[in-house]
Amino acid sequence: MKSLTFIKRKLREKSFKPNIFLINNHLQTIIGVTSIRSNKIIKKAIRKKFRIGDDFIEGDCYWQMNKKKFATIIIVHGIGGSSREAYILRLIKKGLDNSYNVIALNLRSCGGTEKISKRLYNAGDSKDI
Repeated sequence: MKSLTFIKRKLREKSFKPNIFLINNHLQTIIGVTSIRSNKIIKKAIRKKFRIGDDFIEGDCYWQMNKKKFATIIIVHGIGGSSREAYILRLIKKGLDNSYNVIALNLRSCGGTEKISKRLYNAGDSKDI
């Protein structure tokens, strides 16, 4: 398993070079939020229900198909989001491309979990994670 220091070092080595048409940081934000979602990634997902005390949350799980053991990344969406947001799908793709298993969690009452959650999502409640 790769250590955290190894991952940090690798991230520092890569420099960010935006697309020639997206050198403005405001355009990068707008395109990132409005870009088309990848149905290929969504189709690979295995929706799993996780018990949290007497309640439930759900996550979209993406597993590497090789026999090797892989580290797992857990991705949590922003306020009012879900595991199907464009930026989450891009993070999932990055994780899968770098040989990680990925779990994209839907917090309580987000991403279609309203029917299984006994209470609503609260941004100040980090116990679910």
